[in-house]
Amino acid sequence: MLYTPVITPSDGLQVESIHIEGILVKIYKPENQNSEPGSNLQPCVVYFHGGGWTLFSTDSYDTVTRELSKHTGAAVISVEYRLAPEHPYPIPFDDCLRVSRHILHHGEQYHIDPHRVAVAGDGSGGNLASAVALRLSEEDPEFTPPLRLQV
Repeated sequence: MLYTPVITPSDGLQVESIHIEGILVKIYKPENQNSEPGSNLQPCVVYFHGGGWTLFSTDSYDTVTRELSKHTGAAVISVEYRLAPEHPYPIPFDDCLRVSRHILHHGEQYHIDPHRVAVAGDGSGGNLASAVALRLSEEDPEFTPPLRLQV
């Protein structure tokens, strides 16, 4: 899927909802970033919301992810992972892993530097960030760039 930014002039961010690997995500990027392919690749935080595996969404965490992007200057990808009880473990983990791995392999499509990607979350999202970081640490760095940070 091609990345086409949508500018939200009220707070200086480009915000777009797209599907990555079939999973809905919201991408927040500072508006002043150059959007020409191959130029000014920026760092990225792939963010997993909390909610005890059953509550909340990317919309619930909109303020958190907007502020994170504005104050760090990084792109933030908020993942709408599927929730229990309809989608029990490991489905939420699989969703988060697929999005994170896709960004590490194809970050340039979104003007993201795949060598400056972090995963983060709070509550159950923090658990997902830890689990994703652990799984990705087991992959061959010749094939998958390592995560830069886990929060």
